[in-house]
Amino acid sequence: MNTTETLKSDVGIIQEHALLQEKLWIDSTLTQFDDVLRENYDKSLECFSDAIIRHLADITQAAKGALFALKNDDTGANNFLEATGGFACAIETMPKRVFRMGEDMIGQVAKTKKLVYIDDLPLHNLTLNVAAGKLSAGSLIILPLVFNDEIYGVIELVFIQNLASKYLELLPRLGNNIASMLQSIQNNVRTRKLLDETQEQAEALRAQEEELRQNLEELATTQEAMQKKQEEIEQVNHTLAKKEKVLEKALQEAKAKEAELANVNEQISTLHTLVETSQDFVAFAELTGKTIFINKGGRVLVGIGLQEEIDKWNLKDFYPAIDAKTFEEEMLPKLLEEGRVSSETCLKNLNTGKVIEVSNTIFLIKDPVSGAPKYLATITKDITSQKRQERALLKANEELKTQEEELRQNLEELSSTQDSLLKVRDELAVEAEKSRILFETSRDAIVVMDEEGMFIDVNEAAVKIFGAIKKEQLLGKKPTNFSPETQSSHGGKTSTEVAAQIKEATMKTGTDTQEWNFKKLNGNIFETEIKLVSFELQGNPYMQFVVRDITTHKQQIRDLERQLSKYQTTV
Repeated sequence: MNTTETLKSDVGIIQEHALLQEKLWIDSTLTQFDDVLRENYDKSLECFSDAIIRHLADITQAAKGALFALKNDDTGANNFLEATGGFACAIETMPKRVFRMGEDMIGQVAKTKKLVYIDDLPLHNLTLNVAAGKLSAGSLIILPLVFNDEIYGVIELVFIQNLASKYLELLPRLGNNIASMLQSIQNNVRTRKLLDETQEQAEALRAQEEELRQNLEELATTQEAMQKKQEEIEQVNHTLAKKEKVLEKALQEAKAKEAELANVNEQISTLHTLVETSQDFVAFAELTGKTIFINKGGRVLVGIGLQEEIDKWNLKDFYPAIDAKTFEEEMLPKLLEEGRVSSETCLKNLNTGKVIEVSNTIFLIKDPVSGAPKYLATITKDITSQKRQERALLKANEELKTQEEELRQNLEELSSTQDSLLKVRDELAVEAEKSRILFETSRDAIVVMDEEGMFIDVNEAAVKIFGAIKKEQLLGKKPTNFSPETQSSHGGKTSTEVAAQIKEATMKTGTDTQEWNFKKLNGNIFETEIKLVSFELQGNPYMQFVVRDITTHKQQIRDLERQLSKYQTTV
């Protein structure tokens, strides 16, 4: 088992242990809270409220709290919420102790029956009075007390700091138990009220029917005993139902966690297979360049054994001296500033000393919580063969230019000798035919443009890459005719603006290499790398560029970036 697999196993065990401990704590707290509910069952609503809010504050380490019970007005048609208990506050001195349904946050939570939790409160936005002065609250939770989809009250708790996730899972379950008890208390109140009314009626009739009064008293006593017995039975049934729901929910949560873990393991396995089977150099390193991981293809490329430890290497060790200096002094600072750097450079094989021309992309991996740069990753592709073809093409162009110049001189010197002129023309025709064959048979798409940027010649590879059937569909067009309106690889600038900049740079330096998004005749966008060369022919300026489709390569880079980011988040 390698270091990554060991780390993954250890992290999984720790997470499972933490989840189990949290679940056991929640179950234990629910059981203890049931005892508190039973101890205060037969007390008044105010005493019950004070005991409950005080116990909740102890459990959650709340700095302040209040319980609002649902009541009816005299008509019985309108409900309102009234403060019946408080912790670290007196009900009489509350700024507002009665709320209608939907009024302010208390009334809205009662109306919607949905918990509201607000964390990271700005300093001094909500303050708590203490003997030494005032403290700024960090978070606030408003908990609806719901049982059988009926609202019985609301609890408001204020905290100095943000609330831990285990409390956010515990509080709704406690709220359900409190609502159940409030229902029983309210039923008792209504029962006592009915009994009082019955007793009053009995007292009014006492003078008329003494015997009936005695019967009614006996009946009332019997009814009270039966009601109490019924309530005890309902409480037992409710407790059993509640425990059954707790067990069912715990089983569902365990299954969900198991499925989530299986999905994460599958993603990690896919990422590992993708990276290890790639022939490109894929590496993962600290911000200083110290290597943490190099895939098999990368080890072969730079001459490191597949079983060799890599913690002694730095990414700059794999560059020739001049490229290592560029990497350390230019690329790393630019990477930290922009988050991503792409370039063509060289690597070296540590065993053979061979210099390898590569296309290099380096990007940052950031901490998922703080967003700060944490690691860097590189995806480097061997382009030695491609560069060799480019140099051969450039050399052929140079040789053609040289031959043209020689021909011009020979024509001036030997204008009087027709036979020599014909011989030179024949030689030139042969060389031109060679160049034409090289041009037409090249696997890379090649386009020749005049001074105005018009396509004056294209090879068959260019016809295919633009999705055309014949050359005439491309000739007389400009690059912008086969490009989207904007170029994403150039900061979203318009294709016309970027094309003008590239043309100017190529005419000035003679060569240029750029990434460019082209559009086929059917409208499909594809990503390319273009190599441009400017030259003169018979005194007129021309430009030639080679197009290489890198859509698949760019997509692989983006996929690897996403997979590496998910992998880092999982770790």
